[in-house]
Amino acid sequence: MAAHDLEGAPLGAHPGSVHVPGTAIDAAPPPPTKPLRGPTGMALVRALSRMVTHGQFADVASRLWQSLAPRSFYRAWTLRRDGPRRTEAGEISVALARLPAPPRVSLIMLGPENSGLKPAAWAIAVRRTVDSLTRQIHDNWELWLPADTAADFRDPRVKRRGAGLPVLSQVEGDTVALLSPGDLLPRHALALCVLAMAQNPDTQILYTDEEWTDRLGHPLRPVLKPAFDPDLLYGSSGVYPGQLLLMRTALARRAMAVGQQPGRLDRYRLLLEATHLAGREHVRHMPRVLMRRRRPLPLGGLPALQAFLATYHPGAVAEPVTEKDPRGEGHTARRVIWPLPDRQPVVSLLMPTRDRVDLLRPCVEAILGETRYSAFELLVMDHESRDPEALAYLESLRDRPGARVIPHRGPFNFADMMNRAAVTAAGEVLVFLNDDMEPQHPEWLRELVSQALRPDIGAVGPKVLSTNGTIMHGGIVLGLGNGPGAARLAGSRFAGRPGDTVGDLGIGLCAHRVSAVASACMAIRRSCFEAVGGFDADTFPIAFNDVDICLRLEQAGYATLWTPHAVLTALEPYASDRRERVEQERLAFLERWGAAIGHDRSWNPGLSLDGPEDWLALPGLVHGPVTR
Repeated sequence: MAAHDLEGAPLGAHPGSVHVPGTAIDAAPPPPTKPLRGPTGMALVRALSRMVTHGQFADVASRLWQSLAPRSFYRAWTLRRDGPRRTEAGEISVALARLPAPPRVSLIMLGPENSGLKPAAWAIAVRRTVDSLTRQIHDNWELWLPADTAADFRDPRVKRRGAGLPVLSQVEGDTVALLSPGDLLPRHALALCVLAMAQNPDTQILYTDEEWTDRLGHPLRPVLKPAFDPDLLYGSSGVYPGQLLLMRTALARRAMAVGQQPGRLDRYRLLLEATHLAGREHVRHMPRVLMRRRRPLPLGGLPALQAFLATYHPGAVAEPVTEKDPRGEGHTARRVIWPLPDRQPVVSLLMPTRDRVDLLRPCVEAILGETRYSAFELLVMDHESRDPEALAYLESLRDRPGARVIPHRGPFNFADMMNRAAVTAAGEVLVFLNDDMEPQHPEWLRELVSQALRPDIGAVGPKVLSTNGTIMHGGIVLGLGNGPGAARLAGSRFAGRPGDTVGDLGIGLCAHRVSAVASACMAIRRSCFEAVGGFDADTFPIAFNDVDICLRLEQAGYATLWTPHAVLTALEPYASDRRERVEQERLAFLERWGAAIGHDRSWNPGLSLDGPEDWLALPGLVHGPVTR
């Protein structure tokens, strides 16, 4: 099959396709030669064991297929999931015919100077893109090429921009999209996007999943994205939300009027402005792979992000973050440092404890001795400690500036204990903190507080590592089946992975929005905490109180954020007997939040909730222009 035969084929259908699930942002890892070793292998073994226990032998076979033959598994996955199947193509055509007027899509091709290609290679790549466009089910499109394009196309829908005119001045379509040379669209791509925007008229921006290829066009991996997250847009340098991305033409023109140099197009600044003008609720994601493209370079210049922040978030500063993955490859993301008020708000650290002075002492000493934040107090809630050494240390804390010890009596109820501590606390920001949490750098509290003070943010959680350096907490995903005793109700992203895990789209390097964070370390503004009534101590005294309050904050309009720029180490693993202790709370969580499980906005439905974090979901049928 020649390269030019691929445009009308389902993505991933190339006979030489290679897909090995992995976490690198810039390259696909080699095929696994030892698939059952390391953190990924252990997670797979646990997932397979769970499936066997529940009689899911077909799922076991599929997982082994994915582990041992990733190339053939991915071909089957993409053929079943993203088609287009013959029946769906007919349904799409019928749905388009029912629209009052088929909307026109205006596509703008970037010139050689913005693509990194030499003119001859650029012309060849553009021709491949045009060939894929001519096969579209939705044929009401126009493609605008640079004015000096030498290539000649007979299709009247391929046009040249006027020399010296602004890039959006001539387009006639209802929606507009930017393309890079060599971008390939399956034949149903534009049709699904048009139908999705017609079904959701309030949508201002729509983006899809994509597939990255090598220079020969062989698939490397699908890039499966979360629902829209402005913080991830800031941090990922424009790799997210990527392509295929359509926006209303009127919105694109408004966004182009800000921050652009005459005669030039800064794609990242355009995207920042457009998403800001549209608002988060009007940016939608279609979780289908509808674009094949060469592995892109990050689009986001740091100056564009800095200029955007200076305009809309005065005092916020962006800086680069560089990390090497286990193979030694470097990955760059952006960190936004949010400002604090001139008068630093008082922060109350609320820490429950009982007897474990071996855990409490190093954590307290690190907090009191090394934290670089001037206005905080530490409230230690002593739950009936009896150990003489622990009692002596607690007594010594009473004489330490900035520390208080408050006795608590009665059956253990974490939620009630923290609610009572919050009433006693003096802080404008509350930080709930386990007694085994040891900060790893002095700025940890400043990062949590500066994020928690943002008006649209509710709870904030840090990266939590175990003593062996692996990740214990990377943000909670609803339905992820790796939480201790969670029974697929909620689990941590990247659990058991190395502490420097980068993740797809560089998500491990970026502060981003999640469904929940763990109360092992959670910062919340007092006003937000009180607005939702604090922890639900009656329903969730021990477990799921952290996930529950984050979901209630989301209902109240406050997002939950996880940041890798505050790092703490948990000196003791989570309790292994949690499942037996919290059965009633599990059932209560299912009753209250069961409809949300498996529909996490920070998790792509194409990713597995059963096994390793970067494995594909079993090939399920995806139908129609479903967005979220």
